[in-house]
Amino acid sequence: MADVKVIELKVERLTKEGIAPYGEIIGQIGAKPAIDNEDMSFSPGLSHLELAHKGGMFSFLDIKRPRPFICENFERHVNCTEALIPLGGQSICVVALSKDMKDPKSPVDLNSAKAFFMDGSLAVNLKIGAWHWIPYPISERASFVVVFEKDTHKEDLEIIDLKKDYNVSLKFILEK
Repeated sequence: MADVKVIELKVERLTKEGIAPYGEIIGQIGAKPAIDNEDMSFSPGLSHLELAHKGGMFSFLDIKRPRPFICENFERHVNCTEALIPLGGQSICVVALSKDMKDPKSPVDLNSAKAFFMDGSLAVNLKIGAWHWIPYPISERASFVVVFEKDTHKEDLEIIDLKKDYNVSLKFILEK
């Protein structure tokens, strides 16, 4: 097998415009509160949970240690969105599109791959079919509430091996 091609991805600040092809930011950015008083602010409808068959499910993801900033796998869900809501820590979220986002059999488009810095203050809701992988902690740990359709982890999970299937790995470049 030929040497694995390493694609370097500069880690970008998470912005509404940057994440738009892959999903949406869940957070206060640009939201006008429906209720805003001295005790609280409430902004409904920041993003939509898209489900195909079943109700939604809240899950807990605890990433127990930092790991090298090399991504060799991607996963996607073709029946629902996936929200990653940070509870603690800072991390890198890696995403990519399919060559045809409307075709559930379409392969990953490695030219669309991006890495975003998640400082813990904003969440993301990934579109149906958006490729992604488990966030990479920058802090000692990172934890998330994950929201997607019930049993997605059993019934709607496609995982690809980038090294084996594409002879590539993604390396994140974190600039200060």
